[in-house]
Amino acid sequence: MDHFIYREGRLHAEEVAVADIAAEVGTPFYCYSTATLERHYRLFEEALSPLPHLVCY
Repeated sequence: MDHFIYREGRLHAEEVAVADIAAEVGTPFYCYSTATLERHYRLFEEALSPLPHLVCY
């Protein structure tokens, strides 16, 4: 699932319009999606599960 999507021509990170974040915190800024980070972590963890490993983000 993609957690960065356009809705009505406005980019959203999860459910929040990125323009609203920019108005609140100013620019430039970094915008991360917790849902995306957690999903990618799980995918790495699952893919590497047969091996000894350490996933660092």
